[in-house]
Amino acid sequence: MRRNRLEWLGSTNEEGAPMSFRTILAPMAYERSAKIALEGAVILARMFNAHISAVHVRFDTTGIMPYVIGPTPAELLVQISENAEKVAKERALAVRAVFDAVVKSAGIKVVDHAARGATPSAAWRESLGSFDYRYGVEGRVHDLAVAPRPEANDLENRIDVLEGLLFNSGRPVLMLPPVMPKAIGSTVAIAWNGGVEATRAVAAALPFLEQAKRVMVLTVDGEELDGPSAKDLVDSLAWHGISADTVQTREEGLSDGKTILKAAESLSADLLVMGAYSHSRLRELILGGVTQDVVEAAVIPVLMTH
Repeated sequence: MRRNRLEWLGSTNEEGAPMSFRTILAPMAYERSAKIALEGAVILARMFNAHISAVHVRFDTTGIMPYVIGPTPAELLVQISENAEKVAKERALAVRAVFDAVVKSAGIKVVDHAARGATPSAAWRESLGSFDYRYGVEGRVHDLAVAPRPEANDLENRIDVLEGLLFNSGRPVLMLPPVMPKAIGSTVAIAWNGGVEATRAVAAALPFLEQAKRVMVLTVDGEELDGPSAKDLVDSLAWHGISADTVQTREEGLSDGKTILKAAESLSADLLVMGAYSHSRLRELILGGVTQDVVEAAVIPVLMTH
């Protein structure tokens, strides 16, 4: 079947309806971040009748080598390895306790296999490796991943989890704020610059957009668009039965990222959709950028793709 030239947003099933989120990855790295990720995943599982994969990645302690000058006694190597393994096991048990408590409180059924048309469910699994790579690999076989917003001190390596998912999974990532809103996706703001990353984000967000009560396409006044206009996006969304409005914004003295966050807040949005790292991570780290501003300060969930 030939598609209309404006139908460039996302995949559809055999009936022509956009695919939904059926599998959600919840990274269970540390206790506090695991609780945020899992509680966010529960909200989504109820919205989309989805399955949650709660995955705990453990460091490979067999590869630990101390950074010392000169030869290291074998006994010290063994002690270091044993202590690291003990810490890893204790952390895994603590995070598993978080999983058990959250799913029990939410009334989510724990299963070990897929069941078509079933109610929301969850499963626990452990993997071995580094946070940035392993969680990214795990994300490749899920429709959506959730990740808590990194903290300033980042004691739980949240930035490794978030960037690992963004750069290594090829899937959309929903960054969750420290305090979860009552709803996700009732009012959606799309940060639009016409670029490839933003286009991918909109495609990934279609399941949210179809359920939203209000959708707004935000552009920053004075920013040069790298592709289709906000009006073009609104016209394309209309082919999916999604009504959207355009909003142009600019806050003097604020960066584009902070301008977008302020606009989303003023519109009472409970979900922001945007492309991530249109520029390199190094450039954003040195010069700043929209993604860096949003990752540091967002107080609502943010759906991102790279």
